[in-house]
Amino acid sequence: MASERPKQPSSISGQTAPVDASRDELTAKQRAFVREYLVDGVGKQAAIRGGYSEHSAEVTASKLLRNAKVSATYRRDRGAVEGGRAGAEGPRRAADGASRAMLPAGGQTD
Repeated sequence: MASERPKQPSSISGQTAPVDASRDELTAKQRAFVREYLVDGVGKQAAIRGGYSEHSAEVTASKLLRNAKVSATYRRDRGAVEGGRAGAEGPRRAADGASRAMLPAGGQTD
């Protein structure tokens, strides 16, 4: 006989369960990845510098960029870098990474 799954508490009383704030936080490696990805926009290198395995860094970077929490944190932090911090290398390095991403394979233009 298969074990039955416990039923979810009913919301008949109108009360909702408290939201677990820790679910919305990133792991230390995820935060490191976002920080490094903001530097140059190169996912594989950001994953390696963020502490992930060099062997699987490209796949890991792809998965991290598709992760909703990581993506949201990146967008928020990118906006802070571009809009609020005009340091010597802040937005310029982020922009350089973005322009590189638009070049065709091989990195050459017409």
